[in-house]
Amino acid sequence: MLYDSDKEDRPRKVLDTERDFNLVNCEPPVTGKLHELAVILAQIEGGVSFAVQPTPSSGAVQHARQVMNGGDNGIWTGTEFRPLSTDPEPDEMFAVRRVNTSSPYRLLERFCIRRRHVPSVSDLKTMAVITDDACLVIMGTVTPVWAGTYREPLESQGPDGQVHAHTSNRAELGAAIAVLDYWVWWGEGWERIVIVTGSEYMVNHVTRWPPTDLWEQLSAKLGEYAMGGCEVSPWAVSRMFDAVADQAAKAAGEQIGPEEYCSWRGVMVQV
Repeated sequence: MLYDSDKEDRPRKVLDTERDFNLVNCEPPVTGKLHELAVILAQIEGGVSFAVQPTPSSGAVQHARQVMNGGDNGIWTGTEFRPLSTDPEPDEMFAVRRVNTSSPYRLLERFCIRRRHVPSVSDLKTMAVITDDACLVIMGTVTPVWAGTYREPLESQGPDGQVHAHTSNRAELGAAIAVLDYWVWWGEGWERIVIVTGSEYMVNHVTRWPPTDLWEQLSAKLGEYAMGGCEVSPWAVSRMFDAVADQAAKAAGEQIGPEEYCSWRGVMVQV
């Protein structure tokens, strides 16, 4: 069931274009406002497109570090998402909403937390992504159902270079890593990412620390988000609510996966 009592006519503002941004992988480093960097890039012969990285506020980084274990001993953990009501539907917590971007002519859709749950559940700029086994839903589009899905088969080797048997648990972990790796969500201005999953195993372990290869990879990714000022929170729901992700995961399982571990690195902000 969809709850549309809080429809919004205007895009949510999640990206502050007047904050400082850094050109990614640029020597010497260049920092400026988004419109200033756009002018600089426009002067480059060939019209090359660069990604830029928002400079997080010290308060956001301090909060994320505090709630995500602070990187003590090189270990980062997520925070469990806890709605106020008992067993709420994801559609009741999050709705598809347009959000602003660096360009007034290009709008994105994301699963945004409904305003009625702010600030009782979270006063941070919060969005949700849905994962299931080997795939992830990365966009907030509802129609058609296949829009906004991304899927990849599980690799034979883990980040440690060792060959591991394919299991549902490894696929769940791989999906969590991929959803944070494929697109750098804090680059859009988000302060909290809720990973919706049907896996209690994934939630229980993202918020703790078992020392295995995929967990080391996930811990490092959580640390990147924390230092970007973005909290990461898994949320376990009934598998009946992740039907689209489940279908995509099954389709990915029919493909032959790569031998070596892959990093599906995404972008932050395009100008």
